[in-house]
Amino acid sequence: MHFAAYHSSISRMVSTVRLFLSLYAMPIFSAIGLGITIVVLQIMVPKVFSELETTAILFLHGAQASAITATSLAATANVHSLALPDASDMPQAPQIRE
Repeated sequence: MHFAAYHSSISRMVSTVRLFLSLYAMPIFSAIGLGITIVVLQIMVPKVFSELETTAILFLHGAQASAITATSLAATANVHSLALPDASDMPQAPQIRE
């Protein structure tokens, strides 16, 4: 009987501690986790957006350089247009006689 009373007392104490943790401690841990998340986001978000901005600027500079080069090549090709040789200057295959 002595063990049963001791076990019952321990069981009530454990259930009381669990009730306390579920009612009071868990919201505190949630609030601490939320606070840590907010601090980490405040630190990291400006760095992430800064890197995204740098990447976008570098991409647009590359696209601009590519467009300028393509325009320059098109203008050069227009000036130096290729003259096709006349058909009479090209070698002709001999006629096949049947």
